[in-house]
Amino acid sequence: LLLCEDWGFCEALHDVRLPSTMLPALSARLQTSLRLAPSVLRSFSISTLLSLSLARVACTNSDPRLPSELCHSALAVMANVSRERRGIDARESDRILTMLDVLLRRVHRVEAFLEASSSVEARYVVLLRDRDALLDLVELTLEIICRILRNGLDANKHLLYSMLHREALILSLLGGKGADAWQAVAAARSARFRALASRLVFMVRLLSSRVERAALEAMDQKGEAVSADGVLELVQIAVRAGDFRALLDDLPELQFAFERQPEERRENRVASILCAALVPL
Repeated sequence: LLLCEDWGFCEALHDVRLPSTMLPALSARLQTSLRLAPSVLRSFSISTLLSLSLARVACTNSDPRLPSELCHSALAVMANVSRERRGIDARESDRILTMLDVLLRRVHRVEAFLEASSSVEARYVVLLRDRDALLDLVELTLEIICRILRNGLDANKHLLYSMLHREALILSLLGGKGADAWQAVAAARSARFRALASRLVFMVRLLSSRVERAALEAMDQKGEAVSADGVLELVQIAVRAGDFRALLDDLPELQFAFERQPEERRENRVASILCAALVPL
């Protein structure tokens, strides 16, 4: 995180690939952790491999040996690295949306336990703390998505496609019918959380309606359903036709920084992170 406070360092990672001499040593471990073929790993930049690995760390947050602070740091690094990122491919886009889905499911699960518990129970405070920690991770994930899209929607069409493919997931950020409990939770979050969520929801709704209308027109003309590549082209056309970038430009860009901690707490934190590093992902 300390290194990623330097924007120049983050931007340099986008154009650097793993040296061929390092691939044999790292290939097996990366294949197992990221579930990707060696040929795919060779095509990825350092920033892509870093983002995929950090997303993997955040999705293992249910392991009690993995401290929540490590997951916060992982997503903070991912957010800093996401600045000026363009050309996010389909695999990485899917992993980012999967991470958001996993985190939201965990929030809802903890919320269900809270509703079934009494506020006088000892575990109630623990559940509240766990829920707030997970919501912080959700907010960081929204920050990452908005930051990537802010770099150029046309250049990140695969991420937009993944958002349309999981439209229900994005719309659930602001709740819906029968989601009163979640709406109350979202309303209690920071203004930043609500701003990020509302802009993504509005963007997906508007983009979905335009792409659906264009797909119906194309189907009437050709007499066949639009392919996945055709939908990608329609997404690009819709983005160029509408000023979607303006939805994100008024959001101040944040930089996540390393916070120095008291010596005793830092030593405990380092020990817990070393322990977590031994957990196979």
